[in-house]
Amino acid sequence: MIRFQTLKSYLQIAKLPLCLLVALSAGFGFVMTGNNDFARIIMITFSVLMLACGAAMTNSLQEYRVDKLMTRTAGRTVALERISKSATLFHARILFALGLLGLYVFSKELSALLAGASGVLVYNFVYTPLKHKTVWAIIAGAISGFLPPYIGWLAGGGTWFSTRVILVCGLFFLWQVPHYWLVVLNYKNDYIHSPLPSIIKEMGEKKLRLLVFPWVVSLAVIVHILLLFNLQIKPLAESILSIATILLIVFFAFVLFMLKKPRYQLLFITLNAYILLVMVVMSTSFFYQI
Repeated sequence: MIRFQTLKSYLQIAKLPLCLLVALSAGFGFVMTGNNDFARIIMITFSVLMLACGAAMTNSLQEYRVDKLMTRTAGRTVALERISKSATLFHARILFALGLLGLYVFSKELSALLAGASGVLVYNFVYTPLKHKTVWAIIAGAISGFLPPYIGWLAGGGTWFSTRVILVCGLFFLWQVPHYWLVVLNYKNDYIHSPLPSIIKEMGEKKLRLLVFPWVVSLAVIVHILLLFNLQIKPLAESILSIATILLIVFFAFVLFMLKKPRYQLLFITLNAYILLVMVVMSTSFFYQI
């Protein structure tokens, strides 16, 4: 029981569900190069998962004092001191080492290794400190959010710059911002009373709610622009994504503007499910030509 609880605590501070989504975006970036080396896709995805979990652990250390003050985060393992800060840092370093080593061994591209290290630096040493100073730290957070698919793209042999990789990175940049704002809206009382700068303090709930919608529409638009540049995506995949996009926009419009008390948690889940669907459908179409 003790060992199970310890494992559970580590998985919590590693933010495994979110990090899995981050890792899958790296695999998606790899697939978008047209490289169908399945074994390498798996290993690159796993390597980025290690990096993401290491960054999440480090973030838990950086913010444990603030976490104690917020209802949403007060129950986190480091905030409750169920695991020591030294143990958390030790395991974060192991995860970083495994992630970087995996990128070096399996990507065969130095650029992917550099992008992986850059992602950690931006997230832990740019975005996290900026959160204590400005509401626009979210821009740095969104940059760290589009680096995982870029890592996968480089690992798959993609060029540093191309129209397709710009669109792929833009997709995850546009997803990251409303993803975070929906968390803020869902826990608005926490963020209003938080010592950190918060956009909901600056704009209020109504204006922030209005701001979420055009970002979601922009996300949907870039998905379809990406389809235009992906000649390997087949009609069935295009149809699935077109229907999903229409449903996404209609659902967000209904919940944000028609309901007196919008269900932000449901929108958060829907947005994440949509980006996951985009990755799965496009990747499957690449592999199986459906």
